[in-house]
Amino acid sequence: MVGASTIALLAGSTLLPSCVEDEVLKGASRCGDGVRQPEEECDVVASASGASKENGCVACREAPGWRCRDNVCTEHCGDGKVVGEEQCDPPNGADCNTSCRLSGIKKDACNLTGHWILRQTDFSVANIGTKGVQTSSNWFYWKIEQTGDDWKVTSGLFCGIVVSGNANVKLADIGVRGLMHRNRQDPTNPRGGRTGVMRVDGDGCYLKSSRHYFVRGGKDDLLPTSFAAEPELETLGPLPVSNDVYDPSKGGMLELADDPDGDGLLGVPFDVSGLVNGRRSAVQRDWSAYESDDAHPVAQFSSEFVARSDFKNQEKILHLACASGGQCPLLEAGSTPSLDRPGRVLFRYLGDDLEAADVRAIVVGTPGPSDDDDLATCSRIRAALPHDSASQ
Repeated sequence: MVGASTIALLAGSTLLPSCVEDEVLKGASRCGDGVRQPEEECDVVASASGASKENGCVACREAPGWRCRDNVCTEHCGDGKVVGEEQCDPPNGADCNTSCRLSGIKKDACNLTGHWILRQTDFSVANIGTKGVQTSSNWFYWKIEQTGDDWKVTSGLFCGIVVSGNANVKLADIGVRGLMHRNRQDPTNPRGGRTGVMRVDGDGCYLKSSRHYFVRGGKDDLLPTSFAAEPELETLGPLPVSNDVYDPSKGGMLELADDPDGDGLLGVPFDVSGLVNGRRSAVQRDWSAYESDDAHPVAQFSSEFVARSDFKNQEKILHLACASGGQCPLLEAGSTPSLDRPGRVLFRYLGDDLEAADVRAIVVGTPGPSDDDDLATCSRIRAALPHDSASQ
């Protein structure tokens, strides 16, 4: 701290007197210099044509239809204002999706035939800390055929899991690669594919799907022999467990565990961050089913809609690796499905065939033959339908 007395600074052999009191003078805020001051909402360097709505920042204030965070302005999709690269902005027409792109109106009322991408959002209660809500997103690609009121998934991909809340959890990329073609929801699954009904119901549509079961990090023997019977998970027998999650070589009930990602550890790898950082390998079993209801109505000819998602899950940790080394008991904490927060699933229609422009913008190549292409498709799906972290 500088006092009121004179302080001498030694520079070479010369003593340089200082000011009696040193003071740092604040520079005046100057809009347009690219540096956001506390009193500015944004300060984006103007384009050659001058500051305008092109960059979302006008006179160091957010322009209508934009949001500026960390001095970067992006279009605010969902406010009804079409700006920037938005083609539309809900509720700007029935063919405007939640990415503010025109996706086209389905030509047949209450008919799912075509290529779709889905984001399933479910809610759980964490078993750690304040037991807050954990929000999960699961992504899928489906090709659907519908005849009359009956529909079925004829091909598809599983494209990952992200969870946010007390802890942030993400299925590692090697896990997505290993699971893209597992738990198939098409007729090649001997236990049953995903089917359902969609029919005209008043001035809207009624949608219902069958219950589909998934296992990750375990063998198919952990699944029901027939999905049509819709058994509860508790009736299917126990999941594999490890006697020591820090040293699985010590053994355990692991005969039905699997390593679908090929990382040398049984289970599938989830990267965890937040209250604790590390990776856990787990075996999971769950089911999901979708249905429209009063809270989730489906409009006729809709190219995007939201239905209710019902799900139940089980999980066992087979191996833990704490980022800091040693043991991380918090990595073992799981969650249980929320009883008072129903989930939701968003369906977005891309087109009737692989050559449709919106299909080609998402689907790389033909789904199935190339894992690299399918992994790229999954990445595009997650970007098109970002993680839904809202707890309601």
